[in-house]
Amino acid sequence: MHSKEERTGELMLIGACVLEGLFPIVANRAADLFPPLFFLGFCSLSAGLLFVLHGLFAGKLRTKIRYADVLNVLGIVVFIFSAFVLIMIGTKHTSGINTALLLKAEILFTFIFATLVLHERLTNIQFAGMLIIITGGLLIAFNGTLSLNYGDILIVMGTALFPIGNTFAKRAMKALPINIVLMLRYLIGGSILMILSLIIEDITSIKNVEVYSATWILLTYIVPILVFSKILIYGGFKRIQLGRAIYIVSSSPAFSLVFAFFILREFPTLYQAGGFVLTVLGVYLLMAKSKVVSYSN
Repeated sequence: MHSKEERTGELMLIGACVLEGLFPIVANRAADLFPPLFFLGFCSLSAGLLFVLHGLFAGKLRTKIRYADVLNVLGIVVFIFSAFVLIMIGTKHTSGINTALLLKAEILFTFIFATLVLHERLTNIQFAGMLIIITGGLLIAFNGTLSLNYGDILIVMGTALFPIGNTFAKRAMKALPINIVLMLRYLIGGSILMILSLIIEDITSIKNVEVYSATWILLTYIVPILVFSKILIYGGFKRIQLGRAIYIVSSSPAFSLVFAFFILREFPTLYQAGGFVLTVLGVYLLMAKSKVVSYSN
């Protein structure tokens, strides 16, 4: 039996799945227009300022922040932003569909992290689900060839960092409101990325970007994905256990396939479609009759 709170959390995560389905498409387009650090830094700072304005008007900025809370937010920044940088660089070397489907590797790394660090015991069904997800991921990555794409490797590496960052997020939300956690995440992370961008990247090419293309990409990434989607995801994290929440969010590539077809005009190959079917089956086995990961501090 699900409690009302759990059901609310699940519905929030399903809503986030639709919005998160836009991420691989936007990331794939943005990689062709902007330097990755600049794009992530600018969008994160913009989202952070939106949370500041919301807090000022709603009177929700007066929150006591402890040293431990700052460490948790820094943990979010280090692991989540590092993951997104790897994904942004990787998607430049692969397709939007591949990006969407390879992001499902997060489920596998969640189980590995839970088993080795949090000492979760895998059932036979869960282990079978992981093997099926690995098989599906290999089909997607190789896509009929015997060479592994450089971009695919970076995307998978990025997904390995998400479970660690999400664990810090769940800890932070035990003491801080969701809007404060997201505000700090974006302001700190965005500032660091912008400084790195100014040092490492050549941002002069941005002046040649078409205004219309840049505007819709920036607005789509900032408002639906960084603001509304993350509010829904963190709300779900707060209401249900983190492991189960990640499994639900992992269904977002199904919506990415639809967006990729209509926006990028990309249609999945047989290998990609087969890999997607296998990963969905793997997710089902991971969720069916499985004990949820316990993320106690």
